[in-house]
Amino acid sequence: MSICLKRTIYSTLFLLIALPSLAHAYTDPGSGLLLWQLLGSAFIGLLFYFKRTISIVKRLFHKNGQP
Repeated sequence: MSICLKRTIYSTLFLLIALPSLAHAYTDPGSGLLLWQLLGSAFIGLLFYFKRTISIVKRLFHKNGQP
């Protein structure tokens, strides 16, 4: 990629980030709660997934499947 093209891309990105724009939008109060619920349930799901995976790996390394 040429230097001129890189400068153009970086300049454009900088201007898009630096210049504020008005957002005429409405956010439902329940949207934040939905996001928290999504993050919490994903975290709990990952905990169960890793707990099961770790127990399977432990069983493989113990003799005769004994803990």
